[in-house]
Amino acid sequence: MTETSAEQQGYLEDFERLSARASRNGGAWVGDLRRRAMECFCSLGFPSTRDEEWKYTSLEALRKAHLRATEAPGPARGRDPFGSGGWERHELVFPWAGGDTGGPAASGDGVFVGRLADAVEGRVSWVEAHLGRHAGYDTHALRALNTAFMEDGGAVRLGPDRTLDRPVHLVFLAVPGQASNRIVHPRNLVVVGANSRLTLVEAYAGTADDVYCTNAVTEIVLEENAALDHYRLLREGAGTFHIGTVQVRQARNSRYRSHAVTSGGAMTRVEINVLLDGEGADCLLQGLYVAGGAQHVDNRTAIEHAKPHGSSRELYKGVLGGRARAVFNGKVVVRKEAQKTDAQQSNKNLMLSPEAEIDSKPQLEILADDVRCSHGTTIGQLEEDELFYLRSRGLNKALARKLLVHGFAGEVLDGIDIEDLKNALTAQVFSELDVSQGL
Repeated sequence: MTETSAEQQGYLEDFERLSARASRNGGAWVGDLRRRAMECFCSLGFPSTRDEEWKYTSLEALRKAHLRATEAPGPARGRDPFGSGGWERHELVFPWAGGDTGGPAASGDGVFVGRLADAVEGRVSWVEAHLGRHAGYDTHALRALNTAFMEDGGAVRLGPDRTLDRPVHLVFLAVPGQASNRIVHPRNLVVVGANSRLTLVEAYAGTADDVYCTNAVTEIVLEENAALDHYRLLREGAGTFHIGTVQVRQARNSRYRSHAVTSGGAMTRVEINVLLDGEGADCLLQGLYVAGGAQHVDNRTAIEHAKPHGSSRELYKGVLGGRARAVFNGKVVVRKEAQKTDAQQSNKNLMLSPEAEIDSKPQLEILADDVRCSHGTTIGQLEEDELFYLRSRGLNKALARKLLVHGFAGEVLDGIDIEDLKNALTAQVFSELDVSQGL
């Protein structure tokens, strides 16, 4: 191990306890992967606002919290935090505190839906081929920390020519009394085989107001002509830090659809990185983030077109009130080889309070010469003439504001194809919005 600071020493002590507990699982390659990642974290340390990638998001409060990755106590269950019980799914609930989630949610010929810990212990070849191979950690301290401490999460594998009969639902739930002063590192691996189809709902929620941190990484691999609809839902507790990475690699003619809905939490930062590494690959990124009070929410996306005839569409929308601070950084890279790329990117923000702030930075880096690419951002308030029109039709001011916000956010929410889930999320988002007071 490299020399560590006093700040990192606690994480290193926790890592040694994890290594002793987990050494029997998965073979030597897992232990080697964890140890290399821990060495990277000790070398890198936590990023600061002096780092360009973290210029607008400080981790100082997280560092001062001195959270520990202690051994998980027994299982705990809680209510569905998204109130989305009306739709059929294969479900795995990972209590934030840990514990047994039961057996695989689905398994059979060419299909595995279960715990990553079980897949690693079973030493299945597709796990070793992909785990830790896509979400690079050499220059990213939080990914390195996740890789060093990864023990469990969701594992999904569809072989070629498979379509699962219902969506896969991974729920990571923080419960009162067991989350306080802790940090956990959920790790998910999703591999969708050639010509296969999957819907994945990845949900993080807290029913506790304790100070805790979720540091999650999801690696997704789409083989040729595969398709994935991915819903990433976030509704953490009031004292929460949430740091998330989604890393996607797409093969030829594959299709990826991402819908991210974020609310709650004191500080949230989510990165979604997509590599279109096959000709004709297509991706859609849609996001809605809602913040009020003193919340901080940071969304970073990167779409890299590496092969010709790829297409991407991105739309992120924010609703901000109180003294909330939001950050959006979206980057589209078109390599020289990626001719005939079609990429469109947009970030739109609705400010409900004069004290709310947004730093929006859409970016294009184009090295090819035969492309269609555009990007843009807008920041605005509710239009007075629209409010006047609705009030002239008999609506009070609060209801008029709520309808306008609903219309603004609905463009993203309407993209959710699971009807019961869409209705539940819509109700959740607007139950948390006090638009009459600007959150």
